[in-house]
Parts: sequence; structure tokens; C-alpha cells
Amino acid sequence: MKRVILTLLVIFAATSIVHSQTILRGKVTDTSTGKAVEFASVSVKGKNSNFFDGATTDAQGYYTVGNLPNDTLSISVSCTGYEEHIKVIVCHGNNETINIDFAISNAVTNLGEVSVEAMRSQMRMELDKKVFDVSASTIAEGASVADILNDIPSVELTAEGTISLRGSESVIIWINGKPSGLDAENQTQILEQLPAESIERVEVITNPSSKYSPEGTAGIINIVLKEKRKAGYYGSIQAGINSRLGYNASGNIFYSNNKIDLFGSLGYSSRVMTSENITSRKTVAGGSDTVYLNSVGNTQGRGHNIFIRLGGTYHLTSRDDISLSAFGMFGKQLNNTDVEQSYNIGKLLSGNRNTSGANKMLGGNVSLGYRHTFSDRQNIDISADY
Repeated sequence: MKRVILTLLVIFAATSIVHSQTILRGKVTDTSTGKAVEFASVSVKGKNSNFFDGATTDAQGYYTVGNLPNDTLSISVSCTGYEEHIKVIVCHGNNETINIDFAISNAVTNLGEVSVEAMRSQMRMELDKKVFDVSASTIAEGASVADILNDIPSVELTAEGTISLRGSESVIIWINGKPSGLDAENQTQILEQLPAESIERVEVITNPSSKYSPEGTAGIINIVLKEKRKAGYYGSIQAGINSRLGYNASGNIFYSNNKIDLFGSLGYSSRVMTSENITSRKTVAGGSDTVYLNSVGNTQGRGHNIFIRLGGTYHLTSRDDISLSAFGMFGKQLNNTDVEQSYNIGKLLSGNRNTSGANKMLGGNVSLGYRHTFSDRQNIDISADY
């Protein structure tokens, strides 16, 4: 009987741990009327962590943000026609519910003759996603898409090239709402080739609905490329070099008229990687015997990649488009690791181990699509990818 009771207690405790989380909730009201403010954007950003999340108030002015970390959090509330309000709290991660209400006031300003310059917000919250405007980023010029992703809160690109979303590597990468041939093996190399100048925005969908088929994923990162419609020919060329003497260059060319849009991109990069690993281990055995193992490892690598993208869109009517696009990535990665070891297991010994490797990178995608636009909010897309 005691064993059964103990088992039930362990199950109950484990269940409580799994389902418990720290939640922020509250209500946003108008200071002058006391009425609820709906569709206000509530953003929560961590000071010491990579946490960034938010919500939109409902018709009664309520909002809820879950999974808060143990951190100092900045909570901002903004809404069209109101002044932005910010509160800072310290969350101890005690699996509690924190209630924070906001009373916001109308933004009323008497202006004389002024000159107004519009500037887009770098990050905005929508109902089911966070949208990062690349044109508003200060690092977009001369950078790659990988650099842009590393600048987005909750998205991380590790030194090994792994992309994670809110700490999970189970993330899907799309281009223009489609997988576009990206997988875990080639997505980092391809994103390093895409110039940021060709990106319009990055959409981070942390809680994808069933229409995205998100089973087993932490979310979706959708990279939306620019669609230029200005008549005539135009293009751009970029080049860069880093402190390790790695370099990159890319070029884009576009042609557009009333019936057809054509584009082409070519990029090349040469990357240099270096790392050092030092291990020192000492073991005392038998009270007086000391066994030690020392090793120093150095790794050097260089990668070369070429990225090609071609495509076009034919405008059948003002509401019907047929598109065909393709991209390919070709490259090679060379690595050389040299390890020196010394140890006294039985007797004093030393050795050297050298490992070399070469990996080829090959990937691509062809996409054929049709789009009919019913209105600004309604359309139908049909596509086939290979």
C-alpha cells in the first residue's frame, strides 16, 4: 500500500512540473474612458536572455503571454492613436501567474509646420507571427540572410551552423512560403549565400496552425524575397571580406515590364574556420601514483560555395500570375585537424594524430506556381516543387 501511494505522489509531482509555467496576463484600458482597448500589441523582451514574445489584446482588452523565463523582462504596450507604455518586472520563474494591467492615454500633440519622414518598425507583431523588416535593419547592407537571422530575437545561429528557434533545433526554413529544397544539411550553407539586399522580410511563426503541418517542429521561419516591378533592367553587386580573410561576392539582375518579371542571382563565398581545443587531465591513483593526459587540437577549414538563382513571373491578368523559379548551390568544405597528445599510462608516451576531410555540398530546387488574387486578403496558390 505504501508503495502504491508513493508511486501516485511521484506521478502527481511529475505531472505538476510538466504543466506548470510562469504566465503574464492583464488588461489594457483607456485612461480617459476606462474602456478596454482591443488589438493593442503587447511585447515582452528579456534583458539577459534571448526571450522575445508577445500577444494582441482581445475585444475585452485582455492579453496573455506564457513560458516566461527567469529574467528581467521589459513589457511594452502600443496601439494606434495611443502613447507607448513600458513596464519592467523581474520574473523569478516560480511557475506563477503575474497580473500586469496597463492604462494608456491618447497621443495628442499640437504641431506647427513640420517635415515628416516615415520609417518602418524593424519588428512588428501579427496575429500568428512576428515579422522582421529587413529594410529597417542597420546590418542588412553587405550581410547575408544568416546574419539577419542571428539578429532576430528568439532565433540563434550557432558557430557550427545550426539554426534554432527558442532553443530548439527542430525548426523549418521556408523561402516565399515554401520549403524550396532546404533541409537540415544544406539550409545553413544556402542562407549564407543569399544576400540580405534581396530579402523583403522574415516571418517567424512560433505557434503554427494546422494549415502549416507543423507536427514535431518548434516553428517556421519564412524568408520572403523582394518582388521588384519597376520597368526596365536593374541590378546590384556586393562584395565583402572578414578578419579571417574569408570573402564573398554576389550580383543580382532584374528585368520587368507590364507582363513579365525576370530575375537572376549569382553568389560566391569563401569561408575560413579555425578552432583550438585544449585538454588537461590528471588522475591520482593508489595514493601516490599520478596519471596525466594532455592534448592540444587545432582545426583549420575552408569552404567554397556558389549559389545560383533564376526565375520569372508571367502576369496573365491583373489577378493571375504564373511563376517558375529555380536555385542551386554547389560547393566544397575542407577540414584538417591536428592533435598532439602526451600521457604517462605505464610509461611516458607522446603522439600526433592528423585528420583531414572533404565534403561536397550540392542542393537545389525547381518550383512552378500559379496564383489567383480575389482581393487583398483572399487568394489561392497552387505550386509544384522538385
